Amino acid sequence: MFENIEYLLLKNYLHIKDYFKLDETASYALSLLAKNNRKRFSINRKIQHFKALSTLKYLLRAGIIKLEHSKEAKRIKDKRQKLKKELRSYVIQDKIIFANHFTRFFFYFLKPNEKLILQNRYEEVLGLIKEKFELYQSFCFEQLSRELLEKKFQVSGVQSYWDKNLELDLYYKDDEI
Repeated sequence: MFENIEYLLLKNYLHIKDYFKLDETASYALSLLAKNNRKRFSINRKIQHFKALSTLKYLLRAGIIKLEHSKEAKRIKDKRQKLKKELRSYVIQDKIIFANHFTRFFFYFLKPNEKLILQNRYEEVLGLIKEKFELYQSFCFEQLSRELLEKKFQVSGVQSYWDKNLELDLYYKDDEI
């Protein structure tokens, strides 16, 4: 597999890179989203808020990413009751999913290591890929498991569930039960 990565991707990087004609901010945002917890506002720590917001809107419209909406119920605020300190800054966030696995692979491994690839330092890049590949692959497995469950049980809407205290990789709610 890693030989294929070298010969099909690393050695053809300039050609593949042309497929992703994005500005610097969009490329950086995708690299951040490919590697972090996928929460919608997670890139705001590295990219200015309004720039991040417009970049996400552009990437959503372009079909490069999709939103996975949170199932967490919004807290009903009572004016007379003060929230606990740790809950005051908590924000329910949707998560970002890449439209395809290759795009995520590109922005997880290739784009961040572009300088090394252009210097033909393929062994070094492959070492970096091997080091993080299992972590990268775990989310791919999660996505493929969703697709399999939907196909096998002829359902749609298998997603993940998360809230302040819990995260489930696979979640399905049947409204008829």
